[in-house]
Amino acid sequence: TIQVGQSATLAFTVKDKQGGVVKDLQIVHEKPMHLLVVSRDLAEFYHIHPEPQADGSYKVPFTFPNGGNLKLYADFTPQDSPQVVENYNLKVSGNERAKVELKADEKMGKTVDGIKVIMKPDAELVAGKELMLNFTVFDEKTIKPVTDLEKYLGEYAHFVIISQDLKQFVHAHPM
Repeated sequence: TIQVGQSATLAFTVKDKQGGVVKDLQIVHEKPMHLLVVSRDLAEFYHIHPEPQADGSYKVPFTFPNGGNLKLYADFTPQDSPQVVENYNLKVSGNERAKVELKADEKMGKTVDGIKVIMKPDAELVAGKELMLNFTVFDEKTIKPVTDLEKYLGEYAHFVIISQDLKQFVHAHPM
């Protein structure tokens, strides 16, 4: 049982079709495995990295701040294979935070720490229709473009889309 406020070790073992342990995953975005932990209401989101162990497993300690039902997405790429995203349900025992109602956000811009990012889709946002999401990044005070972004995990930005029912998961990067 995983309890709120107590460190838990999350462990994963990747196996091939014959049941053999796959020990050498490709390094993608500077890590062999990415684990995204998301609350059912999409209000909590954690991106952590299980580390390889001698037995071929991947482990990461994590302390959950709130109880409740969570969805875990393990993102990895075996050698000579396409990317794999496995998902798991996890129940954390203990006090749950108040649920946040998911509402459509009509604003296409956000400001954090003086940096403003505006999303400009090249078409209407419609399910099942491909489009390009364009972003501008600028200093909130000077309104000048930010030109000195530093890469995080090998990319200038990471964009995660998760459907409200938690069944669809997309992880993309800017071009």
